[in-house]
Amino acid sequence: MTYTQEEKWLLREKYNGVYRSEFEGDAVRLAKGEPLAYVIGSVPFLNLEIDVSLRPHTPRVETEYWTEKLIEILKKDNRPLRCLDLFAGSGCIGLAVAKNVPDVHVDLSDIKTSCIEQIEKNRIRNAILRSCVSAFVSDMFSNVHSSYDYIFANPPYIALQDIGRVARSVIEFEPHEALFGGEDGFESIRTFLSEAPHYLLRSGAIFMEFDDIQKEHIEQMLVDFGYCNIRFQKDQYDRWRFVSAHVSLAV
Repeated sequence: MTYTQEEKWLLREKYNGVYRSEFEGDAVRLAKGEPLAYVIGSVPFLNLEIDVSLRPHTPRVETEYWTEKLIEILKKDNRPLRCLDLFAGSGCIGLAVAKNVPDVHVDLSDIKTSCIEQIEKNRIRNAILRSCVSAFVSDMFSNVHSSYDYIFANPPYIALQDIGRVARSVIEFEPHEALFGGEDGFESIRTFLSEAPHYLLRSGAIFMEFDDIQKEHIEQMLVDFGYCNIRFQKDQYDRWRFVSAHVSLAV
């Protein structure tokens, strides 16, 4: 039997390379466009295995790339750190930080209760101490009551006007609230950048993922909101993908 590349990956990752009758049903799900991560039930992310059984936004390799860069930066900050992961979804970013950075506590928040349940599943699955993380429901900063050294976010940033650029499988199967940032793609980004300074400790910084075509607009917003030390970086595909910035008015 000839398998597609996705079917080969499915057979290896979910069935340890051994054919079972259940594989046929999963192959049908793939043929209908369901994301491979959902069919397998998990996805690797750095040195973690991220469960996606509750259907959060599936972690992308571009996000994995900048999260690794983030971890390298945090490891060089030789002090106890308190971090916030907004729009946490599966928890992949915040849990990777908690797993790999010494002396850190990470709060993870998301607007969906199911994502908080998913984060707890992944905390347990990856043997991350409960004392290192906490997760709670929050619509952006609405339920945040602390200040942080670092805030990182992968907000919904796809513009509804650009929905034609999005793969059919993503539109049909992944949560739209984690993908689309309003008509122009900046709805959540604009709110995040304007409010984040109020939740940063002195010398605190944000890290945020965005779409390559949004760079110039985001750069202007960062300047307008009083950020400094603004640094844009590209992903492994040579596309602008994430930005770090400090806030001079952070207290």
